[in-house]
Amino acid sequence: MFDRLKARFSLRKTSEPSCENEISKTKEEEREEWDRPLEFLLSLIGCSIGLGNVWRYPYIAFKNGGGAFIIPYFCIYFLIGTPLFFLEMSLGQFTSSGSAAAFKMSRMFKGLGWTMVMNSFLLSIYYNVIIAWCLFYFFASFRRKLQWSDCGNWWNTQQTLNFSNLTVFCKSIHYQTNCTMPSLPPEEYFDNYVLRRSDSLDKLGSPSWSLSLCLLLAWILVGLCIIQGIESSGKVVYFTALFPYVVIFALIIRGVTLPGARAGLTFYLKPNWNKIREFDVTFSLAVAFGPLLGYASFNKFK
Repeated sequence: MFDRLKARFSLRKTSEPSCENEISKTKEEEREEWDRPLEFLLSLIGCSIGLGNVWRYPYIAFKNGGGAFIIPYFCIYFLIGTPLFFLEMSLGQFTSSGSAAAFKMSRMFKGLGWTMVMNSFLLSIYYNVIIAWCLFYFFASFRRKLQWSDCGNWWNTQQTLNFSNLTVFCKSIHYQTNCTMPSLPPEEYFDNYVLRRSDSLDKLGSPSWSLSLCLLLAWILVGLCIIQGIESSGKVVYFTALFPYVVIFALIIRGVTLPGARAGLTFYLKPNWNKIREFDVTFSLAVAFGPLLGYASFNKFK
């Protein structure tokens, strides 16, 4: 069955003009392959269990009922997400092509490949901005005193509350404040200093050059990682796919040892069964974005 499909796909390629046929033939002959299967596996891990799972999953889980969210999430994860995951990889390995060329075997699905390309393009822009934020905080954390730890800076407002400066000597004291919309120093640091967020679209304000440089650095790092294709990206994933888990494990250990950790975990994992009907279906396997198909296309078809 696969041999007939492979022959049909090859026949469609040969039916195109001879010039394009020679170009595609040359590209097929120069098609790279993974040096080691481990590089392919780590690339899949880094793609499937990436920023969305670590950064957005706790927020989505809490928003949709806490522990109740886990039940429909994993049902859809295994019943729908996993089959599509392997289907997309099989298509990429079968055609040895990227998402734009893999669906040329059928004119009906030709636009689907280009849709994957656009999804990856938009997602790269969106995620790289978050990486720029991370780089900004990474450089800012080298200061002796963290800028978001107090409220005596020019970006703070009168509504800023710094609870670390409050000292209560008697439990009968009732603390009152006139702030109608209080905010914390880290919140104002992110909104007023990092993002330079304005009140409306009519007031664009001045750009944050430091954040722009961090965004430029993020794109430079992306370019260096993929400058030689899978030959360079296959080596980078040894660090990018494994080191984040070391950091996450360290943060988990630190988080569970903080005061009030048990109350926080209970508040997060306590099921809210009323919200299970409001569950929004989300896929966190990077399905229908193209990277899985592209990674698998560098494997040998057997």
